[in-house]
Amino acid sequence: MADNAAEGTPSTTRRGLTARLRDWLSAGLTPHELALGMSLGVVIGCIPTLGFSTLICAVVAHPLRINQPLIQTVNFAVYPLQLALLLPLWRAGEWMFGMAPVPLLDVAALLERIDLNPWQTLQDFIWVAAAGIAAWAVLAPLVGLLLYASLRPLLQRLAKLPTAQ
Repeated sequence: MADNAAEGTPSTTRRGLTARLRDWLSAGLTPHELALGMSLGVVIGCIPTLGFSTLICAVVAHPLRINQPLIQTVNFAVYPLQLALLLPLWRAGEWMFGMAPVPLLDVAALLERIDLNPWQTLQDFIWVAAAGIAAWAVLAPLVGLLLYASLRPLLQRLAKLPTAQ
């Protein structure tokens, strides 16, 4: 029982993550491959449209020969971050394109818009989503490069550490 209680603590979670990374390194993945897969998994996993990141990760990983379990694990792990970034990225997209803010969180205004013109409301949401993707596309390369540049040296150090027997 005491072992189960400790499973969710930060130190045991960190040990579990380190063990998983070491497993991938010992399976033949290089620090470069791990850093690239993790960086792309985070960046793609945060695209501000729900339901597409898994497919995009699979499509991107195949020609780059990125380990699919790695990129998909990271993609799924950042799902809470994707949810947290939806509204900020949508608003950033509206700002980038000078769009009037669509009432995304005002339920009464949203229902009124739907009653008045459901087709226009759907079009507005599609444009907001597209603008959010554009904002993401501007930020994604920078975030991806920063993640890669941060992760690669850490993973190189981890690869050099002796394994515990």
